[in-house]
Amino acid sequence: MVSLSKLLLLIATSLAVLFSSQGVAQRLSGAVGMVNAGFTSTHVAPTSDGEIADSIRFGNSYKTVGAEGYYRNGKAIIFLSGSLGFQAPIFRRDNLLEPFLWRAHAGFGWLLSDKSNLSIYPAVGLGVSELSITEHDKHIDTHIEIAKTRTLSADLSLHGDYLILDSGSGDTSVNGIALGAKIGYNFSVLSPRQLQGWYLTVSVGGLAFLRKNR
Repeated sequence: MVSLSKLLLLIATSLAVLFSSQGVAQRLSGAVGMVNAGFTSTHVAPTSDGEIADSIRFGNSYKTVGAEGYYRNGKAIIFLSGSLGFQAPIFRRDNLLEPFLWRAHAGFGWLLSDKSNLSIYPAVGLGVSELSITEHDKHIDTHIEIAKTRTLSADLSLHGDYLILDSGSGDTSVNGIALGAKIGYNFSVLSPRQLQGWYLTVSVGGLAFLRKNR
């Protein structure tokens, strides 16, 4: 049976292909930098010591904040992204436990549509995902990392960026502010079902492109 997250990603990819048939990508070269916020539903499989998934009962939903940037040359895109996920802490033996979900990926994408101010592109990345749990001892005021799981992970995503303010020269450059949205799926390359799940983010940032000669 196909999971809901994979079904949503398949639908989003199909829509991107549909949009791509409506226009031709502009010949631009430059960079984009954005900050983002969103949420992820990430499955945590039991670790060897059982600490993360068995002894401590956290949910799978995390709020996230992060940053991303990419360089574009024509239709080709090279990107870097990083994020931090967090959720409400819980108490155990009067101590406070907090989980943190870290992700960092690098990869490439291919522009499907760049019609007017809207750009749509799928991307694939490779990097690291890590879940750590920190215990706060209220009696001696210390923070101790009590559990950690880290895995090599892949990232499949679909991006949409919309230029809302363009201060560049229409003939030679595009410079301004853009809003973005991204839906994706992270999964472990080496450890099945470890730190895998879908995510959604919205972002805002700046871009600077030069128009290439045809």
